[in-house]
Amino acid sequence: REQNGMIEANKPIESIAIYCTEKPELRIKARGHVQCDGERPWVLFSYPTNKELYFGTHGRSLALEGICRELEGPEADKFDIIYKVYLRDKGWTEPFENGHFAGTRGLARPITGIAVLVVPKIAPTSSPSK
Repeated sequence: REQNGMIEANKPIESIAIYCTEKPELRIKARGHVQCDGERPWVLFSYPTNKELYFGTHGRSLALEGICRELEGPEADKFDIIYKVYLRDKGWTEPFENGHFAGTRGLARPITGIAVLVVPKIAPTSSPSK
């Protein structure tokens, strides 16, 4: 489990980079909302080929306000990506997964922490035959 941010200091997160280093064939996509810039397109993170890539801004002091995450790659259908964000003056959101939006849009409520978990999908249980 990976958790980033500075919750105690209540400092906004300006940019993120996320990789699945234990399973490099899984690539993580991110998109979301940046303060004053609005919606941003998907960014694909692939370890170790593009370690310098990030989502958000650098040096502009524009906070991330909301994010979505998805998995790509040959084994992406075998895993779920679950994430939640810590919003200034609100606390942790509920967990979101597989591309659903976590955070706010245009409310000046920056993300100050992010928790991400990649887990194997649970196979649906079948009901016994009658």
